[in-house]
Amino acid sequence: MLQTNMGGNPVDALIAQAEMLRTAGRLQESERALRAALQVDSKNFAAWQGLSRLAQQVGRVDEAVHCLSRAYAINPTSGLEAKLDKLARKFGDRERARLYREIALLQVDLGNIPAGIGSIRKSLRADPQDAEAWFYFSRFLQDVRFTSRVGPALRADLANALASGSSDKQYMAHAVISALMQEHGFKDLCQRMLQAGSELDIGTIDLAVLNDRLSIGLLRGALMTDRRMELLLTALRRHLLGKTVESLRAGARVCIGCDEFLVALAAQCSANEYIFSVTDQEASSLKALTDQIAGQTAEAVPGVWLAILGAYMPLIRLRNAAELSQRCWPEPWDSLIGLQVRDLMEEDAIKATLGAISEIRAGVSASVREQYEENPFPRWLSLPMLPREHSVQAYLGRLFPAAAVAGSASND
Repeated sequence: MLQTNMGGNPVDALIAQAEMLRTAGRLQESERALRAALQVDSKNFAAWQGLSRLAQQVGRVDEAVHCLSRAYAINPTSGLEAKLDKLARKFGDRERARLYREIALLQVDLGNIPAGIGSIRKSLRADPQDAEAWFYFSRFLQDVRFTSRVGPALRADLANALASGSSDKQYMAHAVISALMQEHGFKDLCQRMLQAGSELDIGTIDLAVLNDRLSIGLLRGALMTDRRMELLLTALRRHLLGKTVESLRAGARVCIGCDEFLVALAAQCSANEYIFSVTDQEASSLKALTDQIAGQTAEAVPGVWLAILGAYMPLIRLRNAAELSQRCWPEPWDSLIGLQVRDLMEEDAIKATLGAISEIRAGVSASVREQYEENPFPRWLSLPMLPREHSVQAYLGRLFPAAAVAGSASND
């Protein structure tokens, strides 16, 4: 039977009693005392640490990780790094990674997003293949905006997250854009593009700065909802088309110098249903480029022409699209042909095999069907992971961020 000295702090008394019981080998009674303390004070560091010690003692790894995570999230400056190292030596790097992931979730639930990002990055150091850690890293960046240049290590984490199949690129898009805007080369390019207008001589700009893992990963993985980026990409597309058509008329082969970026831009425009504005001059240039491609054999068409055109329309609309799809293209052009020709051909073939549940009559129903077949919504860029929330309160809080959710996210 548990007894406490009610003359002092009951929580401290319960924790002291729990330690005496643990030393005496009465582990179940010790655990009950600690849990009784947490019923009074759910954020008590010593109680969570004591539960972790008990769980380690009896080999309950999951519980040990969870309880130590709670303790560390409550008091990250308590010198627990040595305890984390000890736990990792006992159970391995994978458990260390999971421990830091749990800590990160708790810190974010407690409202400390910078600390959560720091902990999830420690999880990634311990296990770079941890899909859940990459997912949460991207999610934690949703409201982050960088105001100074990002260091090399964090920049590499951002790039690796964009390359990961488990991260949610849309959540991290604005954080990555803010990081790019702090870099001198990208910021200078943005300013020149947006200020000079049609008078800009694109030949004076080093476009190689665009062949960057951040910008390419961003364009391939997320829809741009930032106005500066939309204006920049619209201006870049217009100038690159103009430069390409000028070279055609001069009988020269164009060399843009940012092939990877061009393909990523075409992928972005394909995903956003070609929503960027088009001037009359661009429409005229597009016709000239389309006619030039149609008049060439597939082997003679430069990949850069297709990338420019693919930023304005799906390449499957070209008369010689089938011929282009059969050519053996090097990268990055092959991925573009795959996205805008081969994949769409495969979709058409699958569509022909699908039966209709009911007859679709002419009129509004037929128009709606045509609209969604041409422009499906949403158009998935990737299949995101389903988040594993740490608590019901945290889950409801993320679903309804403006609502007052009963209970505390830090409570069990």
